[in-house]
Amino acid sequence: MKIVVVGSGGREHVLAWRLACGAGDVPRRDREIIVAPGNAGIARFFRCAPAKTVDDIVALVLREGADLVVVGPEAWLE
Repeated sequence: MKIVVVGSGGREHVLAWRLACGAGDVPRRDREIIVAPGNAGIARFFRCAPAKTVDDIVALVLREGADLVVVGPEAWLE
């Protein structure tokens, strides 16, 4: 399963980690997490992709064939 998490803060870091682990405490091998735009701390564990606009996010999701998109910050939903 390929999941895109939108955002770059602590909330998105926790979302990415929990989505990667599912119900357990160790990341599952059947899940790929991409965080856009992410930050240096998130990049230690997950792949980050540059994104500054909604169009960038849409292009990323289509290019990667994401199964799920989780939006962290409210600003992206406006």
